[in-house]
Amino acid sequence: REAKEYETSFRLKSSGDINMPFSSLADEFIEHINTVRKQSTYNGYKCVVNKHIKPFFGKMSLSKITSNHIRKWHSTLITDEYSEATLRYINVIAKDIFCYAVKYYGLKTNPIANIDAIGQQTKKIIILEPDEFNAIISLAPHDYVTTALKTLYFTGIRIGELLALSPDDITDCTISVTKTLYRNEITSPKSKSSIRTVAIPDELAKEIALIPKSVTGFLFHARYANCYYRRLKKLL
Repeated sequence: REAKEYETSFRLKSSGDINMPFSSLADEFIEHINTVRKQSTYNGYKCVVNKHIKPFFGKMSLSKITSNHIRKWHSTLITDEYSEATLRYINVIAKDIFCYAVKYYGLKTNPIANIDAIGQQTKKIIILEPDEFNAIISLAPHDYVTTALKTLYFTGIRIGELLALSPDDITDCTISVTKTLYRNEITSPKSKSSIRTVAIPDELAKEIALIPKSVTGFLFHARYANCYYRRLKKLL
């Protein structure tokens, strides 16, 4: 039976038939994401599709999925009490999959398009006052973490970008941001616009210059970078 279902799914997918199972489309979409997006984005999309989207829509015919199905799926997600940010992220990925079907397989309408989105935009930008920042760095366990926090504060770079910095990225009073650290691997930044040069105060440049050279070749890259990352996140 499973072999027959696979054969039918493969035939419909190969012919570009919108009656293919949703799971076939979702798998192809993930393969597409793997070729056009960063590894971190691909990993996130793949996890969400396999855990939150395919289990509900998997065997359903792509052309038979309606807005009512989307509404019922939303209800199951809300019942599971995920955070607003997680709900929004899941919904965005599902919408992207159906947009892919509209663009490449001729699906007439996106069933999510006319449904109220779940999950609210909850991200806020918090600007620390000097006294608040000083209170944070007073909790830092040693001087290198203090310098790392100051670098984040005065430049606005991301923690992954900070941990990927090497001595060669510091010139006079500027920092060149050309890479980031993700799961102990150095990759390109989040986007092309993330490659940039940032000015830093003279005093911070002097502090950075005092950091001893590391065998890793990085300024703030601890032996276990993920632990260092969590420490900084906790302080912030």
